[in-house]
Amino acid sequence: MDAVVDNPALCGITWWCSHDIDPALLDFPHREYDLGLFTVDHRRKPVADVLASVCAGSANRPTRLANAARRGLMCPVDPRDPQTRDQVAPGSTFHQDWVGLRKLGPVAIVPPARTSLTA
Repeated sequence: MDAVVDNPALCGITWWCSHDIDPALLDFPHREYDLGLFTVDHRRKPVADVLASVCAGSANRPTRLANAARRGLMCPVDPRDPQTRDQVAPGSTFHQDWVGLRKLGPVAIVPPARTSLTA
């Protein structure tokens, strides 16, 4: 969470599940039974306290990225189009370029419909 709380575009963090899964439910992979913030009987787990602390601290935390220029990466296809999803999927040239740029800070993905506006 520390890697993302300073991003000015962050609007929330999603946790995998609120509660642990009841062991009586037998069709889940073993590793998924204790991923919750609360136990099956609704008791708060230590991870819930850590998450609450990070959230409370980030509200008053100065952001490092507030004045950083956001890099843009031209996308070769509309990333929302299922027919061309393979061109932006993990392992694609576009994805590798995005990963490289993201290591340097936030990256705006510029879809083809917007490239004419930036040219």
